[in-house]
Order: sequence, then C-alpha cells, then structure tokens
Amino acid sequence: MPYYLSKIVPLLLLPISLSLFAALLTCVFIFKGRRGLALASLFASILVLWVFALPEVAGRLMWSLERQYLPVPTVDIPAADCIVVMGGTLGFVSYPRVNVELTDASDRVFQTAELYRAGKGRT
Repeated sequence: MPYYLSKIVPLLLLPISLSLFAALLTCVFIFKGRRGLALASLFASILVLWVFALPEVAGRLMWSLERQYLPVPTVDIPAADCIVVMGGTLGFVSYPRVNVELTDASDRVFQTAELYRAGKGRT
C-alpha cells in the first residue's frame, strides 16, 4: 500500500468520519426522496457516535493502546543529555482565581522532576 494511503485510510475509518459519511448519505437519500434510507443512515450516524462515546467502549480502546506501552521504572530509563517536558499542563485563569491552574497533564512535571532527581538528565 502506498505511503499516503496508509495515512488516509485510518482517518476514514475513525468514528467521526464514518458518522459524517452516514450523515452525507442521509442528505443524498433525502434529495432523492428515499425517506426510509435517509432515516436509516441518520440512525447509523447517531449510533456510531453514541457507541464510540460510551465510557466502556472508549476505556476499552484506550486500554488496548496503553497496554502496548507499559510504564518503565525510573531505574531502567537510560541517562540522556536533556529531559524535555511537553506543554499542556496549565489551564486558563478563571474568576476568582488570579493564577493559572495545573491540569490533569501536570503528571509530566512530576515525572520530569523524578527523572532529574534520579540523575537521568545532565545538570
């Protein structure tokens, strides 16, 4: 399979893509006067989004990805020249607070501090 197809095909199989395709089919069926098929494709569009939004389904899909990349103990991580922390740990300031808030992604900062204390990055 050509490289560009390996990037495009998975995008077409995402739930949002399938749902949008079914919604487009709904419009086509309405235009052609096929009310029964239009209702069926509209139902399919909503069903796809609903099923993949269920916590059980989403959790199961996330678990199948996370088990491929199990956590590595700090002692087993090789030393490096630097430790890079990706952003995304700060939330917006919301009234009445005057400072930014840490989000759920702030675990990155704590993991970085642990790596630094373990001597895994150059000082």
